[in-house]
Order: sequence, then C-alpha cells, then structure tokens
Amino acid sequence: MTRRFLAPRKRLHRNSLNRANQVDDFAMLFFLSTCLVLNTRVDFLQHGNPTN
Repeated sequence: MTRRFLAPRKRLHRNSLNRANQVDDFAMLFFLSTCLVLNTRVDFLQHGNPTN
C-alpha cells in the first residue's frame, strides 16, 4: 500500500519527501491549534467571560 502511494513520487528525493511530511505535520498542528483557539473564542462569546 505504501509502495503504491509512493510510486508517483519516485522522482523526488528522500529529503524532499521528509520535507513534505514535515510540512504536512506543521499544517496539522497549525489546524489543531486554530481549532483550539476557535473553541476558546466560542466559549468566550457564549459565556461572556472578560478573561481570555
């Protein structure tokens, strides 16, 4: 399964693959952090707490 997934990326070097994986991980962490911030802002708007 992984071999089939990596088949079209044979031209790229292993370093570029690692770099793409790092970018994907960073995007996932950024997405999760933004979700947490949005959740806290929703709680702030719903409950009306003056503290952040």
